[in-house]
Amino acid sequence: MDPPCGQIVHSFIQWCTTPEGLEIEYVIPLGFNTRNNEAEYEALITGLSLVKEAGARHVVAYTDSKFIEGQVTGKYEAKEDQMKKYLTKVTELMSQFEAVKVQHIPRG
Repeated sequence: MDPPCGQIVHSFIQWCTTPEGLEIEYVIPLGFNTRNNEAEYEALITGLSLVKEAGARHVVAYTDSKFIEGQVTGKYEAKEDQMKKYLTKVTELMSQFEAVKVQHIPRG
C-alpha cells in the first residue's frame, strides 16, 4: 500500500514479468528521503531503465498513482519544477522503446 501523500518514502518494491511468464520481484532502496509522488516517478524511471537493460522493446508499466499516470499520458500537466524534471526523464526513457504504455491500476 502506498504511503499517504506527503509521507517520506525510503524504498519501493517492483515486480516484472517476462514474456515467458517469469516473475521477478525486487526492493529498491532510494538512498535518500523523498515524497510519495517523487518515489512513484523514481520507481517508474528505475523500472524503465531495468527493462531497457534487459532488452525489452515493448513495455506496459502499471502504477497505482493516477497522478503519475495522468502526467505521463498527458491528461494532467506537470506544474512543479521537480515533477517537470521527472516527466522529462520518463519521456526520454520512453522514447527508447518501440512501444510503452503506462496504465493506472487501482490500489488495494
